[in-house]
Amino acid sequence: MNDQGKSRHQDVVQTVVELFLHAGAEGWRVGIFPHERHDADAYGAAMSMAAVLESIGCETVVILDTTLPPSLVDLPLLKEPLIPELGDLLPELDLALAVDCHEESRLGKRATYYIEAPRRAIIDHHLYEGELPPFSYIDDGAAATCELCFVLIDAIGQRIGRSLFTNDIAILLLAGFVTDTGRYTYSNTTPRVMRQAATLIERFSIDLPMLHYHLFDRTTLGLLQLRGSVFHNAQCLCDGRVITAYIKRETLERCGVQDDNLANIASDLRSVEGIEVVLLHVETPAGIRLNVRAGKNFNAAEFARRYGGGGHARAAGAMIKNITLEEAIAMTHRDIAQALAPSE
Repeated sequence: MNDQGKSRHQDVVQTVVELFLHAGAEGWRVGIFPHERHDADAYGAAMSMAAVLESIGCETVVILDTTLPPSLVDLPLLKEPLIPELGDLLPELDLALAVDCHEESRLGKRATYYIEAPRRAIIDHHLYEGELPPFSYIDDGAAATCELCFVLIDAIGQRIGRSLFTNDIAILLLAGFVTDTGRYTYSNTTPRVMRQAATLIERFSIDLPMLHYHLFDRTTLGLLQLRGSVFHNAQCLCDGRVITAYIKRETLERCGVQDDNLANIASDLRSVEGIEVVLLHVETPAGIRLNVRAGKNFNAAEFARRYGGGGHARAAGAMIKNITLEEAIAMTHRDIAQALAPSE
């Protein structure tokens, strides 16, 4: 980042910090909205920011679209979340904060509550095109949204003269770090996120092996059987550059596996030698969920945007509606062949 970029970054951080300090001084009620089907980065960012904002005088509510997936149930629960789709009533908000997303479409049915808030802010590390809305801390060069939350928490602490980090917040931020960097193996891993992780590990008592076990390694017989099914139906396309697979809804139900548990399967497929792109199709009640993983020479987010999705250059996804699994597979196979075809 050049000097101009650093200055702009510092200005954005200070603008958002000023907003949060004003919210605390005024006792605002802040609603925090992670993206639908929240992962460890979204959940960690939401819960850690809720705790920090409460500590400076805000009232906060964390608003989810569903209950926690099994991989996240052992993370600190600093606020009892509200889930409108399960009947929870939402109070009026003074400020709505979107974390780990900037697109209202990624909030699902909660988008109305976010849009109707009198003030909105964003903390996100996904690619954003166009002029940034006010109070938006968006940095697509960050490895995780939790990396940006660390910056904000540190800046707020410096302003008020006391550290706001706690052991629970450290665990939540580290959960976001390790999942969105693939345990620091993905190309999006930044020196800053490594320094932040080191700071948290030095300052707090963190059981890293147990954290990684809950997030990555804990499994069930059903999930193992599902993985076997996926690996069995996987096939290569485009002269071995693409690997594609699918999961039928009946297989999910038979194995007792939630859709939220499948991200690591797509990443496992990417490890096949010579593969540049992974397409994993999952049949769900809402439509066909497409998980895209890519190497450095292909943009997964750009491909997912064909179907109304998005994400990162190396990992993205989309929900394809009003289509059968077979039709979706045929469509993505055709589109990936065109995308990888040599330009004339």
